[in-house]
Amino acid sequence: MEENKEEQEKVLESIITDVKDLSEISEDVYTLTKKSFDLRVKLTYKELASFISDGIVPEKLHFIVINVSLVRYRRKGHEGMESYDQSEQKLVYGDKSDFNDYLGVIDAHNDSLKEDEGAGYQWF
Repeated sequence: MEENKEEQEKVLESIITDVKDLSEISEDVYTLTKKSFDLRVKLTYKELASFISDGIVPEKLHFIVINVSLVRYRRKGHEGMESYDQSEQKLVYGDKSDFNDYLGVIDAHNDSLKEDEGAGYQWF
């Protein structure tokens, strides 16, 4: 089952706004990077949808798209690096998927979908 395309666009616009606000980028910078910024969020949304049994990202999991998009935005330019040092700042990027911290939440959601599939039926 796929989400309605129009509804998905509204959801993505809302998520993009949240990511933009949390990333604290100026309107000027956003205007210059809008295409790649928006694409990064949309691809993150689609990637999360691929982890979900029915392919639909419910509102209660939108925080995952927002948080992973922020991580990916902040890592921009450092993709593939294991770590980054500059003066007193050190960033270490794990060898893991950006979704690893949320796999428990995703699994719990998928389990709830499986439970709902059989709801209302009784076989004798």
